[in-house]
Amino acid sequence: ALELVVVNRPDNADAHAWLGYSLRRAGRYDAALQAYDEALRLSPRNLAAREYLGEAYLALGRRADAMSQLLELDRLCGVASCEEARQLRHAIEAQHAPVTER
Repeated sequence: ALELVVVNRPDNADAHAWLGYSLRRAGRYDAALQAYDEALRLSPRNLAAREYLGEAYLALGRRADAMSQLLELDRLCGVASCEEARQLRHAIEAQHAPVTER
């Protein structure tokens, strides 16, 4: 269903982010990374796409890339942080040593 949304509304960054999420959950990481890249091309400040991309990087063993997404979320969300940054930080900590708060 999300693939149809993306075909019909190719400029919808949220649809690309959700498509990436569903592809990642199905284990289709290459396609998920492409969907996240498109979501971020359309909307570089898309917090959900950044969180999901970070989680995909973690699943692929790319911790440094996941940390890069976390740093970008921290920059976008500011001092108060945001749910997406907290979720990605939690996912990173679940795999490795704790990540210090900003």
